[in-house]
Amino acid sequence: MRSRHDKRRVFGAVEQTWSIEDVIAEGDKVVVRAKNTCAQASFLGIPSHGRQQTFTAMFIHHIVDGKIVETWRNADDLGRLPQLGARLEPGVPKAPT
Repeated sequence: MRSRHDKRRVFGAVEQTWSIEDVIAEGDKVVVRAKNTCAQASFLGIPSHGRQQTFTAMFIHHIVDGKIVETWRNADDLGRLPQLGARLEPGVPKAPT
């Protein structure tokens, strides 16, 4: 099991500001579309070198008795990598063995 400190090594300390773009509710679900602007020491082990990152995310919250009981997140984490200066290159498939 990973400790909270292990996550800090992978994701680094973060200062972030979320802005909500849309909130849609129907039945027992609430969808939030938001934008995050953050300054983070590193992301997935890639150092930020002080670069700020902006990305979008959507959250679907399942509400029961007025409380969030489940949340699903879908964010443009891949879009953050070029903002950090990372190059994305296609992989080379391995030959069948």
